[in-house]
Amino acid sequence: MILCVSLLVGCTGSSAASSQDPRAGDALAYGLAPAPDQGTTFRSDVVLVEGGGASVRSVTADGLTWTLAPTARGLADLEPGRVMFLTDRAVGRVVAIQTTDAGVEVTVGPVDITDVIEDGEFAAEGVPLDDPIVVSQEGAFWADPELQRQAGVGEGEGADVPVEPVLLRSTAKLPRPPAPPAILSEIANARTGSFDLQGSCCGKGTRVGIRYSKNGLVMTGELGLEMDRPTADFSLKISGARLEYAGLNLTGTAGIFAKLHATTAEGKPTNGYSPPLGQDFSFAIPVGTFFGIPLTMVVTQKFTVAVNMAGSAVFDGTAKVKLGTTLGFRYTHGRWYNTSGATLDSAASLSATNALSVGISYAQFDYTVRVTVGFGIANFAAGVYLSLAARLFTAVGAPIGFNIAEGAEDPIEHCRRVDAELWLDYGVGYSIPAVVAEVVNFFLRAFNSRPIEREGGLPHGWVKILSQKDHSSQSGFCV
Repeated sequence: MILCVSLLVGCTGSSAASSQDPRAGDALAYGLAPAPDQGTTFRSDVVLVEGGGASVRSVTADGLTWTLAPTARGLADLEPGRVMFLTDRAVGRVVAIQTTDAGVEVTVGPVDITDVIEDGEFAAEGVPLDDPIVVSQEGAFWADPELQRQAGVGEGEGADVPVEPVLLRSTAKLPRPPAPPAILSEIANARTGSFDLQGSCCGKGTRVGIRYSKNGLVMTGELGLEMDRPTADFSLKISGARLEYAGLNLTGTAGIFAKLHATTAEGKPTNGYSPPLGQDFSFAIPVGTFFGIPLTMVVTQKFTVAVNMAGSAVFDGTAKVKLGTTLGFRYTHGRWYNTSGATLDSAASLSATNALSVGISYAQFDYTVRVTVGFGIANFAAGVYLSLAARLFTAVGAPIGFNIAEGAEDPIEHCRRVDAELWLDYGVGYSIPAVVAEVVNFFLRAFNSRPIEREGGLPHGWVKILSQKDHSSQSGFCV
C-alpha cells in the first residue's frame, strides 16, 4: 500500500499517478519527469526542463553530463548555479553548459532535496523492493583506480598498493563514455581493475560477488545484506525549505555476511588492498509520482577487500552478523530515533573459517550499503537515506607451538578469529563516498567550479551499533 500527503493540498490518498511507465521507454532509459502545479512548491532557482527522457540524447557514464535536445522547453533558462530538474535521475546544480553538434551539454553537481523543494509532504508504506532497474556507470572516471591515485586517494582508502607516483593528466582528456543502457534486472555485472563483479538486489537482499586472479592470487567471494521479501516505509515533510520530519524503515532484514576463498601460488605471498569496488552500478526502484515529484529508491553498494597470505596458502574466511528484522530511523521535532540493532554470529563464522598456511592468513571486508528515497543518480541521489557499514575481519593463525593447556588434545594449534563492527548512518540529503567526491572534485577543476561537499542536507552521522570480537583457541592466545 502506498499513501502520500501534500502540505499544500492537505490530503491523504493514492500517489498522483504518472501516465508514463517508469520501467519502459524513455523513462526506463533516463527516468521520470517532474510535473509542475501538482501540489509541490519548488525553490525559486529550480528550472523544470520539459520533455523528460525524450529530451535526453545521452548521458555520460559518471552521470554528470547530460546532452539534451536544443528544443527542450526550459533549457534556455538554465545557467551555472541554477538547479536543473529534468527527470528523477537528471537533477542537479548546473556547473557548465555548452552547445555541441550532439546537442546541449549540461554538467551538474549534487543537490540536497531542500535545494529543490520549498514545500511538500510525502509518505509511503509497504513499498516492495522488487523489479529494480540496473543503472550502470561502467566507465565512470571516478571508478578508475589509476585516476583515484592521481586525485590523491591513498592506500588506506582502498586504492591499489603499492601507490606509485604518477603525473596528473588533463581533466579535459578524461575518458567519459556514454552510460550503458538502463535495464530491468536484479543482476548487474561490472569489472573494476582486475576484479569481476556481480551485484544483485533486492528480493533476497543486496550482495556483490567477486572474482580475481592476478600475480599468483586467486580469490572468489561474496558479501552483502541478507533480506527476506523486504519492504520500505518512508516519510518526509519540508516546509519553507526546512526539514520538519523524516523517517525510513526497512523491514525484512536478516544479517550482514562475507565469505572468501583465496589461494596463493608458491613463492607469491600477498598483503594488499583492493580498489573501492561496486561503485559503477546501482539499482533504482520507482516508488511513484507524489504531487508532481517522481521518487525513486536508489540502492548503492561499496566495498574493499584486504588480504594477507603466505605463499602456497589456502584460506577460507566467513563472517556473519545478525540484524533485527527492521533497520531504520525517524526524525521529528529536531530529535533522532534509531530503531536498529545487531549481534555477531560468532559460532557460524568461526566454524567456516580455516586455512592451510605456514603463516597468518586474514581477510578484512569493508562494506557499505545505502538506500535513498528521493531523486538523483547512483552515488549522487538525495533524499531520505539509510546507510549500513560493516567492517568484518576473519583470520587464521599459524601453528604457534606446543599447547600446554590442561586437557589439550593437539600439541599444535591453529587459532581462528572473527571481528565485527557495524555502523549506521541516516538523514535527509546526500552523502557521496569519499573516493568519488575526491575524484569528481579533481574533474571539476576543468570548469573552475568550487569543490562539491561530500555531504549536504541534515545528516545524523555514523553511529556504532556493534563492536564484537571472538576467537577459538584452547590456549587463549590468538593473532
